[in-house]
Amino acid sequence: MKKFDPKNKKWIGILSFLLVIGGGSLVRNHVVEQNTKREVASYTIEAESGKLPSLITSSGELKAERSVNVSPERQGLLESLFVKEGQKVLQGEIIAKMKSGDYIYQLDEFKTEYNK
Repeated sequence: MKKFDPKNKKWIGILSFLLVIGGGSLVRNHVVEQNTKREVASYTIEAESGKLPSLITSSGELKAERSVNVSPERQGLLESLFVKEGQKVLQGEIIAKMKSGDYIYQLDEFKTEYNK
């Protein structure tokens, strides 16, 4: 094995290379560390309850606590609707009126069949 000779150009080159690589990695780590430690206090506030001063839009899905499907005893066209979607109704309350034209047509048809 050869002795270490600090005057040898080969050793000087290796040591110079290691110093440059080591120094570069230290500088790189310092720059990366500075970039990751950004101050965000100016962008954040403490949450509090109350009304918001502006409009916020978002998307999502709502599910009713209870839903009921309503269907008439007989098929036909709807003439009037007395309630709005989501409105509470009581048992026995009239919520819609069907057009009577369909029933009159069917009644006339039944009378014709009966007379035959």
